[in-house]
Amino acid sequence: MRRVYPLLCALTLLFCCAHAPAQSESGAAKASAARDGSHDFDPLLGTWKYHLKRRLHPLTGSNEWVEFEGTGDCRKLFDGAQIDQGEWNGPGGKIVGLTLRVYNPESHQWRLYWDNQKVGVLDPPQVGEFKDGVGEFFAQDTINRKAILIRFRWTNLTTDTPHFEQSFSDDGGTTWEVNWITDQTRVNAPPQPKRPEWKLRGQVKRNGCPRPRVFRDPGVLPHVKFRSEGEKPQLPHTTRFSLCGSCELSARYFQPRTGRSAHSLESHE
Repeated sequence: MRRVYPLLCALTLLFCCAHAPAQSESGAAKASAARDGSHDFDPLLGTWKYHLKRRLHPLTGSNEWVEFEGTGDCRKLFDGAQIDQGEWNGPGGKIVGLTLRVYNPESHQWRLYWDNQKVGVLDPPQVGEFKDGVGEFFAQDTINRKAILIRFRWTNLTTDTPHFEQSFSDDGGTTWEVNWITDQTRVNAPPQPKRPEWKLRGQVKRNGCPRPRVFRDPGVLPHVKFRSEGEKPQLPHTTRFSLCGSCELSARYFQPRTGRSAHSLESHE
């Protein structure tokens, strides 16, 4: 996504305190109440189409842009970790890359690592979090021997059209120049045909018993295993019924909604 420029350093954040007393009760309560953001990026899971605009010469005063169209998908690795892969094509060539996102449950911040296929090395991470539905993530880099700040900004994440911008600042964050804009559109998966529901209905009769025992669940017969493939259920090749000596079993598959039935079973012992 971001840099085709050499990476010389990563952003280092140092927090200093004038005092070092034990944490107050109010401070401990505030830390424990910190928001769990491990699912912040879950709305990006799935398949997407991309429209990408990229400024060719950032921080030079140039306003020359190139546009790309692309596709990609985002997959969950585990809670608080996912990988986003994409491929973009346009007049400026082809971009293939990925973003690895991991969440730190202690700092409640995300780290976003970008890799361009042409480089083959993960960039130093963009570090940040979401506040009021906006995600901002920062890192430091060098362009033309000058240190700059880099900002990733995510908005509209919970919609089907998330918006992403990358900006550079060469004045310590006082002003920002956008150089990468991505608008995504979700690609809905084609609906899968719903497999019909089959259940088993039958009865077990004891010789001379006027009231046959009716069962509606194969669990009544622990030694009978049923499986369904396609539209019609099928029995294993070696189906056995464990019944007492004078029992008779008859059963039929049926569809609860339509009443359609198939595959009658009968067994005598």
